[in-house]
Amino acid sequence: MRLKEYLTEDFGKDVDLIEKNCKVYLGSTKGLKYLLLRDFESNRVFNKDLEVIKSRTDRRPKDTPMHIHEKINEMFRKKFGWDVRNGVFCEGEWCSFRKDNEFQRFIFPVDGFKFVWSPSVGDFFIDVYKYKIKNVSYKEPNIDEILNDYVKGCKNTNLKDAVNSRNEISLLCKEYYAVSYQLLRNINYVLKMNWVLEN
Repeated sequence: MRLKEYLTEDFGKDVDLIEKNCKVYLGSTKGLKYLLLRDFESNRVFNKDLEVIKSRTDRRPKDTPMHIHEKINEMFRKKFGWDVRNGVFCEGEWCSFRKDNEFQRFIFPVDGFKFVWSPSVGDFFIDVYKYKIKNVSYKEPNIDEILNDYVKGCKNTNLKDAVNSRNEISLLCKEYYAVSYQLLRNINYVLKMNWVLEN
């Protein structure tokens, strides 16, 4: 039996759940100093250290115009087979980053997930839409060419590199676990993940 004496019963169950259902993610992130982090709306209330969240597929963009959103999703469907811009967005961040911020949680996708990321683009809205399409004043931007170049550079392999890049990552998964920093520390200890955490 693993050392769980210092864990509450709920923490022990949560660790077991993650060990059982997140094998791929755990195997890809062992020993890293970055993990997947997601920002949530300020009205989101977390009542537990582990929240099971069902993924939505009907995402509507907050800032990107719908015609751009639909056009790039069409390109992504041709390359990866799914609407990448409708995925669960997160990014690699320091394991101890803003550990007291109630609107952020570490993300553990359940096995069977897919992911897409860009090695060169940190955030699509800022780096591509805002600076290459919206704010270009010296000439009319070729939107199709810009979007095509971005999609061409995206990858769906090497999760470890994706997390370490600290760039935007889109996940396709039926559900994922939103985990508190306190539970993250317990996972790290019990499963011997060797993540670089603060004491």
